[in-house]
Parts: sequence; structure tokens; C-alpha cells
Amino acid sequence: MNLVSPLLDLPLMNGDRERIETALRESVRTTDAYLTELASHLIVAGGKRLRPVLAVAAAQVGASTKVS
Repeated sequence: MNLVSPLLDLPLMNGDRERIETALRESVRTTDAYLTELASHLIVAGGKRLRPVLAVAAAQVGASTKVS
């Protein structure tokens, strides 16, 4: 399930959003499967995507090349 908030519906940033999603999922991985499952529910709950997307967009303003 990949619901995109209208605030994040920026087609030019699809690749950046995917990288952010991957980073969020990886940030909650631990060696403890139960803890990883619990933390994953917090990530899926939403509310953690707008700030990273805005930070990436701000970094690209005025940049002569794409920021990665």
C-alpha cells in the first residue's frame, strides 16, 4: 500500500521519494525481528515523509546538478 499525500504528489520527485521510503524502512531494521516489526508499524503510520521531501527539494533549488 503506497498512499501518497497530496502534499507529496510531486512527479519530479518520484525517485527522491522512493529513496526516502527506502531509507525510512532501513532505519528501523534491527537484529531483533520483533523490534523491527514494531518500528515498521511506526514508519507505515505516516507523517514522516514531508520534511525529508522538502529538505531534498530545498537542496535542489538553485543546484546546477541533481543532488543525490
